[in-house]
Amino acid sequence: MAAMSHLQKHPKSGVYRYRRRVPPELRPFMPEPHRNKIEIRRSLDTKDLREAKRRNAEFGALVEQWLANAKRRAEGIATDTIALNDAGPSLPGAGESLRWDDSMTLGQAEAIAQHWMNEFLTGDAEWRLDRDASEFERRDELLHLSGLSEGIKESVAANQLYVAEAWLPLVMEKYGLLHLAPHCPSWKRLASALLRAAREVTKVQKNRAEGQWDFDPKRSEQPQQFVTIEEMFEKWVETAKPAAQTRDEARLGFERFLELTALNWKTPIHLLSENHAWAFADEAQKLPKVVSAERFQGKSLRQIIAMTVDEDDVPRQSPGNVQKHLNLMKAAMNVMVQRKKIAANPFNPVKLETDDGEDKRLPFALDELKKFFDSRLFAGNQWGVEQWVFVIALFTGARLEEIGQLTVSDIRTEDNIDFFDMSVIEDGKRRKNKKSKKFIPVHSALIDLGFVQYVDGLRSKGMTMVFPELTRNNKYNKITKALSTTLNRRIDKYMVDDPRKDFHSFRHTFKDACRRAHVPKEIHDRFSGHASSDVGDSYGIGHPMAVLKRFMDSIHYEDLEIAGRRIRRG
Repeated sequence: MAAMSHLQKHPKSGVYRYRRRVPPELRPFMPEPHRNKIEIRRSLDTKDLREAKRRNAEFGALVEQWLANAKRRAEGIATDTIALNDAGPSLPGAGESLRWDDSMTLGQAEAIAQHWMNEFLTGDAEWRLDRDASEFERRDELLHLSGLSEGIKESVAANQLYVAEAWLPLVMEKYGLLHLAPHCPSWKRLASALLRAAREVTKVQKNRAEGQWDFDPKRSEQPQQFVTIEEMFEKWVETAKPAAQTRDEARLGFERFLELTALNWKTPIHLLSENHAWAFADEAQKLPKVVSAERFQGKSLRQIIAMTVDEDDVPRQSPGNVQKHLNLMKAAMNVMVQRKKIAANPFNPVKLETDDGEDKRLPFALDELKKFFDSRLFAGNQWGVEQWVFVIALFTGARLEEIGQLTVSDIRTEDNIDFFDMSVIEDGKRRKNKKSKKFIPVHSALIDLGFVQYVDGLRSKGMTMVFPELTRNNKYNKITKALSTTLNRRIDKYMVDDPRKDFHSFRHTFKDACRRAHVPKEIHDRFSGHASSDVGDSYGIGHPMAVLKRFMDSIHYEDLEIAGRRIRRG
């Protein structure tokens, strides 16, 4: 409904007033002194229709914000708040209202009020310089500002915080603070700071109306522009340039963090604390593992937690998954620390216990490998993408996407030694420099199985890809997205049905085989693409291909046969 529909003229006095009926379901959630009132009424203190329209629009916008906030509170959306104290977060049971009573310091409240004042006065200056007011309009404005200034001055002296409710909802919306419970200590600190800032604003406006433009208290002390959570996220994406899937995973983590802590993208990052991070960590682990289930559609995260709190058989978000989100948020905050936008990263101290043995991937046992490679999956002479991918993973420890995106030209020869050039990271992107290139000798077992011959056959036909059956046709342009599901089903069917063992377990299996063969750590780290923590490893040009080949062929799996062929030791 347009704001003009709430403008009325008093039949006797002729003074215009604002009237707005409050829906019954929202009345308990309106701010004081309008809580539980049927209607909001306010005199606009003018008989001039033009001025009444202006004041009606201003106050109407404020009322609509109050109603919007009340609707959010009534629905339990993004208005929950968290109790933060010196002992750390104190979280209630699922479905209960959270409170954030005492987290905002007086200094933070004053910084927000100062920032709001400076932005307001900047806009006021631009408005005054652009308008062409008549003498009557200037006198009327001066009269209004004089009364307003005296009224706010008296309110400050009497600490009448309810007066600040005229600005609080808009300021809270601007800085992402809709989670502040009315009249909690943080709310009172902010209201008090805004009231004092409003006193200074009306002083400046009054003097400007009188033609005095040199009266600008505290303007020289304007604080640094606040960085919002949204701006921080965008700066991290710009700086770190994460892969699309990592970026989306980070955004999902931030969205859950904001909802469960009742913050939003506009919240300044300097208001975040370690307590917010711990509160998120605790609450996120109460979420079901699958929050996209049909019965949760249209529900907030806190509503989902409340729905499932007594359902003991519902799998929950693992500590590892929650920690992954925390680590991505920590990385974004580190960018701000490096740029000196904040003094410290509040996510740094938060680390969950994730190594509980339930979610950790395990390597395959030798008897499981024997069972798998002796199955009918590997029978016959015509192998396809599945068979080759499995044996390449067993003898390289490479990631599935690294194997799937191999091109024929990536199988190369140097000094009569065949090797993989796995310098491609993902999405067709190559590693940035020579030191990061990933050259892996082809294990003699793969040569015996006919892999090099297979590639030569593709080359003779003019084929480009080692596995031409694979295509990039998914959201993140991954070439092995569909293949991953198929391969894991093969593992479950022909080897072992254990959630801790999937295709990625081949990397663990390969690393263990390297250790059994006494391959030096820097060598098998190079094979598997793990970064070395030894500074000395960055010096020189690395190991010759002949040395790498010798170590590669020393890797073996005792008495393993693949498709009836005994795998010889190099």
